[in-house]
Amino acid sequence: MYNGIGITTPRGTGTNGYVQRNLSFVPTKRDRVEYVKDADMKKLETLIEKKGNAEILEHEKKRKIEVKCMEMRDMMLNNGYDEEVTNQKVQKFRKMLIEREGLYDKTDIEYDEFGRPVAKETHQLAQANDEKNRKLREAFGIGEYDKKKKAEQKLEEAKEIERRKAELASKLYTIIQDEKPEEPEPPKKEKEKKKEREDHHHRHKSNDDKKRKPTPEEPTKERSSHKHSKKHRNDDSDDEESRHRRRRERSP
Repeated sequence: MYNGIGITTPRGTGTNGYVQRNLSFVPTKRDRVEYVKDADMKKLETLIEKKGNAEILEHEKKRKIEVKCMEMRDMMLNNGYDEEVTNQKVQKFRKMLIEREGLYDKTDIEYDEFGRPVAKETHQLAQANDEKNRKLREAFGIGEYDKKKKAEQKLEEAKEIERRKAELASKLYTIIQDEKPEEPEPPKKEKEKKKEREDHHHRHKSNDDKKRKPTPEEPTKERSSHKHSKKHRNDDSDDEESRHRRRRERSP
């Protein structure tokens, strides 16, 4: 039995009961998508917003100048120059390097032959990014981004919108007060309208009946009903007399 598949005992199967896996099966591997985590996003944001430390960059600049001056000093002493002359030459060389670095390389970033910045340290990368953003802002005429100023600007815009809404509402209210439309009559219900029509019809009918005089040929309802009841009583009496007569004839 392998992985819950097969029989519990090989008895009666004609086999030794050994079950092995399919060696020819090739499992399909799904491409795993690794999403950027919040921590990684925060790191990237800090790297983007991080500005280079000016003191560290200035220190690196001075260190490079001093290294070049020491190399020149060693070279002159090895060639047999006097120490005083060597110090004077090194001092002039140092001033020249400081002036050149101050005028032509203010950002302390090395550039390749195509004018692209070549930065190796984190502070140099941050400074190169700041320089690039500065050039873009100058090209598009955008000021430097400030979070506090941006928040204050948003609050002022929200207040301005609320003020405009209040002014518009007050204007509409004054217009409505000046021009009051006549209030329309409330519509009558269908039942009330129907009742009014029926009453009007009955009134007209009664007025027509009063105006019209009855003719002598037309019998009134009372006379006809009286005659009908009298005739009915006479018929009943005739029936009783005939019944009494029959009884007398039958009796011996």
